Amino acid sequence: MRLLKSPVRSVARYAAAAVFISISVLSSGASAMKWLAGPQGGGWYAMAEGLTALVNRDDPSLDLKVAAGGGKENPLHIQAGRGQIGMSIDFLVAAAYAGKAPYEDTPMTKINTLGAGWSPLPFHLLRAATANPDLRAAITGRGFRIAIPPKDTSDELTFQRVLAFYGTSYDRIERDGGAIVFGNYDQIAAALKEGKVDYLFGATTKPASVITDIGNGPREIALTAMPADLMTSLATTYGYGRGVIPNGTYPKLQSSDVETTFMETIFMISADVSEDEAYRVTKALLKHRAELASINASLAGFDPAKAWQNLPVPLHPGAARAYRELGYMK
Repeated sequence: MRLLKSPVRSVARYAAAAVFISISVLSSGASAMKWLAGPQGGGWYAMAEGLTALVNRDDPSLDLKVAAGGGKENPLHIQAGRGQIGMSIDFLVAAAYAGKAPYEDTPMTKINTLGAGWSPLPFHLLRAATANPDLRAAITGRGFRIAIPPKDTSDELTFQRVLAFYGTSYDRIERDGGAIVFGNYDQIAAALKEGKVDYLFGATTKPASVITDIGNGPREIALTAMPADLMTSLATTYGYGRGVIPNGTYPKLQSSDVETTFMETIFMISADVSEDEAYRVTKALLKHRAELASINASLAGFDPAKAWQNLPVPLHPGAARAYRELGYMK
């Protein structure tokens, strides 16, 4: 039995929930553009709020607005014109552009990018002290309870791959008396803190305030390393990265470095966005590079001299103009 059903059960329904504004012309003549982030409460959403505020301050006529979304579905929205800028993951963007799994329809050739390397996203696996520390035994046993982000996010897609690696499924977990809680980061964090689940799994920036806050609750919870064989499978089969969440990132949740799987953030932009608008957005981000780490610590490693190289989809011509003009691209 599910403790909390996600309001999002399909790409179409989630799109309806996430899309709350459309391209419009304001009375001032400024064009509003939608920036699709991740679920509310997560690192992407907070990052997008900070980045859009920075760009709007630099160039108010752009009028960027943040909307909830997900790494898996945002390419679909960009292709369909339901958003102009969006966050996703490198291997998902490449698959969408090529029309490959999990996007097995027409290639999404309207997807361009503002660059890569903005923010590495580590998966956070949290476990209550009373839960089985052996993930394989826990996930294939009876009564396994976990909270994860909504369906059609890159987090949830990854968890499906975790289930496949362990030879289990949502249905089997529920038949064996377990529960899957789907929700935004605030909701799944609350489910773990309140004892409705024993595990939480999701990828977000580090440090993420919603994860930090879990350590302030009355329940004893630990940030847990992902099993080595699982990380190897995700890397070799799907192209995920691997790294550590350094000791001290979450002082109340860890006492050492925690090994985990990583994804890499890509900023998509629709090819339908004018060269001038893409140039102005990119230029504002690059001009204020020194402020990025204050928006989110994971942005500190962004290197504009490398951000335009080895991309999974084309760099928008307007973005290329900004990189060249500021001396990062020859």
